[in-house]
Amino acid sequence: MFRLFVVLYLFFIVGVGILEAVLSRRWDASYCRYGIPIFLKTVPFYEVASSTTISYLLSREEPRSWGRSHEFSRVSENEVAFREKAEIKFYFLPHWAIMHGLITISPLERAITVKGYIDWTEFALIAFGTPLVLFAAYSDLKLILPALFAYFFSFITYSSQAKAYNRIVESLRDKGQLVNAQP
Repeated sequence: MFRLFVVLYLFFIVGVGILEAVLSRRWDASYCRYGIPIFLKTVPFYEVASSTTISYLLSREEPRSWGRSHEFSRVSENEVAFREKAEIKFYFLPHWAIMHGLITISPLERAITVKGYIDWTEFALIAFGTPLVLFAAYSDLKLILPALFAYFFSFITYSSQAKAYNRIVESLRDKGQLVNAQP
């Protein structure tokens, strides 16, 4: 019976992963706007520009300053979605993105908010995988080690992405203050 649950769980994860990949590649607005935020920062911006301007400014940044390369896409007049580019780099540990971002421009507050939403696949792995792993570990403790490694790897990946998101926030902060300094 337990094996059946594991097989169903794996099919579920693969299905969620495929759905997420399709929605992410299409820059689906609902996928980009809604989710569980795990990163949130607000930047004051003195002269709030349009999402087109913000997307253009960030796309012209040096990708190395953020770590991995990012792609930006205008979702609406006041929103820019972004994600890490799908790249394979052999000189670093394997990496998969666990969050996607949304930059929201608030003209009334003269602020820009950067949010990072947990990816659906990562959420499904954690939310549905944890009870499965605990149940399996109850019967065989050696099964918990791969799960602990996966959780640790997810934490390291989140830390890396949070640093990149903070660099994007700092870049926006610098651009906002440059606008203020101009006559």
